[in-house]
Amino acid sequence: MSSCPLPVPLGELVPLPELFYRHGTTHGQKHVARVLVHAFRLIDATGFVEERARLWACVYLHDLGRRHDGREPDHGQRSWKEYGCRWDLRRLFQRAGVVETDYDAIRFAVTQHSLGPDPPRTSTYWRLVSLLKDADALDRVRIGDLDPTYLRNPEARSM
Repeated sequence: MSSCPLPVPLGELVPLPELFYRHGTTHGQKHVARVLVHAFRLIDATGFVEERARLWACVYLHDLGRRHDGREPDHGQRSWKEYGCRWDLRRLFQRAGVVETDYDAIRFAVTQHSLGPDPPRTSTYWRLVSLLKDADALDRVRIGDLDPTYLRNPEARSM
């Protein structure tokens, strides 16, 4: 990717290490950067370009509240609660095109990404949740733990 697909400098696309609740090796800044690459590839592959800014905000926030690298179903809720309303992050997201009415979807996707069953496909936010979960899951290939049958979008299965 030679240029940024959002009107934000490349250096601001991924949270700085000090923003993370805990500095993990599995779910830290490098993980978020890889998930972001997967997210942008999924946007291009699916054609859901209208989700680009919201998906970026979700990726940015999704693991900031992690306390450890193990199973932690509530980390999405914690990430949203501790970081989702920060005015500095909201200003950053606004520069990329996120508007106030997007935050219900972003909150839902960030909190849902680490929880059990997916929302039904008829849910208003299913597409955003599925893109975030697939982008996050695609990074599992680096640890040899990616099962493509769990991916939600057919385009993700070929990645």
